[in-house]
Amino acid sequence: MRSMNAAGSIEVEERRVPEDIERLFREHYATVLRTAFRITGDRMEAEDILQTLFLRLLNNEAPIDMKSPAQYLRRASVNWALDQLRKRKRQVPLEAAAELPANRSSDPGTRQASTELADRLRSGLAALHPKAAEIFVLHHFEGLTNTEIARLLGTSWGTVAVTLHRAHRRLRKDLRSYRGGRS
Repeated sequence: MRSMNAAGSIEVEERRVPEDIERLFREHYATVLRTAFRITGDRMEAEDILQTLFLRLLNNEAPIDMKSPAQYLRRASVNWALDQLRKRKRQVPLEAAAELPANRSSDPGTRQASTELADRLRSGLAALHPKAAEIFVLHHFEGLTNTEIARLLGTSWGTVAVTLHRAHRRLRKDLRSYRGGRS
């Protein structure tokens, strides 16, 4: 914050970052950044999510349970990245789409098909209910088990399993229509 002293000079107040926020940043920034990038596919957008998350913590806009900060930060980064995915009009690459073998092909037709399939996957993820998309991302991008997801989200293992099954079924349906009815 800037202020003017009695001599007419501008003084800049230095704001000290609380040690606990600084420690959280050092310990978890890579996880938050990686999680946001896997969902958005955009490094700058992932950095914006990282910055926003920690600024909100710094300004006390987002309460955090200091007993499990890693869980909070992972979940917050997933939710904010999914929000960004839904907000923008253009679609972004998903890690799963990037891993398709066709992406490595030098054949233009294969690359085109891969791009179309990746677009369908992106659209499918963006169309899922927010909770289903969150569970899908935590399972497939972050590698969490159903039990870990249930603990993180404060729900039952069965709820996670059913939600994940329904998300898979919906995405398979989307892909089936893309592939002309074949599974």
